[in-house]
Amino acid sequence: MTITVNPYLLASYDYTTAKGYIVSEGTFYLAIGDDAHDALNNILAAKGATGLYNQDGNAVDGDADKTYKWTQETLDTETYRYSAITGEEVTNQFDDANINNLIPDTITYLSRSDWEGTYPTEAVSITATEEMIEAINGYTYEKPEDAESVSDYTQGADNGLTFAAMMDIDYDDDETWDAFLDQFTIEELCSVLSTDMSGVDAIESIGFPSVVEGDGIDGVASSFLYGDNRGATAFPGKCVLAATWNAELLETRGTLMGEEALYCNFANIWAGGGDIDRTPFSGRNFEYYSEDGYFTYLAAAVELGAMQETGLNAGIKHFAGNDQETYRESLSTFFNEQSWRENNLRAFESVFCDAGILDTMQGFNRIGCTYMAQCSALMTSVLRNEWGYEGKLITDAVAGTSYKTHYAESLTAGTDFYCWDKIPFGGEPTLACDVISQQIIDTDDGYLLSCVRRAAKNIFYANVHSMAVNGLSTDAVVVTVTPWWETALYAADVVLTLCVLVVGVLFLKNEYGGKNKSNTVQS
Repeated sequence: MTITVNPYLLASYDYTTAKGYIVSEGTFYLAIGDDAHDALNNILAAKGATGLYNQDGNAVDGDADKTYKWTQETLDTETYRYSAITGEEVTNQFDDANINNLIPDTITYLSRSDWEGTYPTEAVSITATEEMIEAINGYTYEKPEDAESVSDYTQGADNGLTFAAMMDIDYDDDETWDAFLDQFTIEELCSVLSTDMSGVDAIESIGFPSVVEGDGIDGVASSFLYGDNRGATAFPGKCVLAATWNAELLETRGTLMGEEALYCNFANIWAGGGDIDRTPFSGRNFEYYSEDGYFTYLAAAVELGAMQETGLNAGIKHFAGNDQETYRESLSTFFNEQSWRENNLRAFESVFCDAGILDTMQGFNRIGCTYMAQCSALMTSVLRNEWGYEGKLITDAVAGTSYKTHYAESLTAGTDFYCWDKIPFGGEPTLACDVISQQIIDTDDGYLLSCVRRAAKNIFYANVHSMAVNGLSTDAVVVTVTPWWETALYAADVVLTLCVLVVGVLFLKNEYGGKNKSNTVQS
């Protein structure tokens, strides 16, 4: 058996001096064994150790022949200085998420060189500074002084480019994509920003069909639209799948989920959990592969890559650092960049860089004090500039929560569209599409319009590389049809509403009219 190891995965992140990935000098060991304890004992044997024990307390010898080693002669700070995908320099992006940079000397980070002296023994309480509170409030967008005018962008042009015509257009073909986007009005462009539980609405002018989205980590969570309408398969949890250590099984399950999603008419599904099992008690552990970022790196790309190959856009979530389920709304996650790069981000990295998925869902949490959707360091600097992501990027559900509705801030940070924006949890929704389009028009903000164009491009690019384009030709016409039963339901709603109003008026008239009359009767 040949085992291939990517040396990139053996690099460490130095957030203090090199501020990038390094390969330390010294001897590196790899080992096989019946379990992790056995493999470690084999390494210790190769290093000349004696008096070894297994996890049951039994004496063992270890087997040096089951190890491989090589020596790094000098510290290497250059090999992984730049992204292998884009050539972008990989350096610190998250210094403002290190609590010690916000409130000096708040915590001591755990260190392997002083395990006993740095191991935490009690929780740390902090009081937010004014600067932190301002960041948490989240109102950060101001129209740039050099922003273009809305009139600098063409709108409503007749360039003859339909949705299906963009199927073979490269992401970097700016000229053709600009010509495609020039065909939209501001309102049409902004319409793709808001979604309900079904997905994105159709746009007839370019032959763009409505795109149906599914949700479910361990199954499509729907019924087949085709065939006998059976329910889609519910597979065992992600942690169970990962525990098989079986890449072939991971790939097969990804293919099966992709095929079932197509039978349910889903162009994409929010499936694949890349976060870390930080505690045995997290309510989302069944969605995530492992407590280890490197293992997740290896497993997630296999399964989600297989989904993507079927014509389904696989959308990993919750990007990134969704460490807990309870109280995850608006939770601030603090860390140093080494921990973030080597664990949380490493777990997600492969699905973008290796599997080439085209859908991603964010989390409810904050990176430091910055709401996830407003974190340009993560959404733009790392995801797109370092990892070369070309897909679409959606929030987690925004309905009914005000901290998620700073639309200009999140859109300019790199977010593309808004999940469940049309679902009125906690009152009538204020839709991103309406807020953004009105702000662009009222303030003549060409920069904000350019961000909408970028978002629309990402959404159309991902969808045109999915089953959403199946059956479409470049001259296909999409027509929105309201079925008879939907019209009947609307009519029934109107009739029932009128009946309730009439009954209410009669009740009030009888209740208060009768009392007034009785007051005038003389005994």
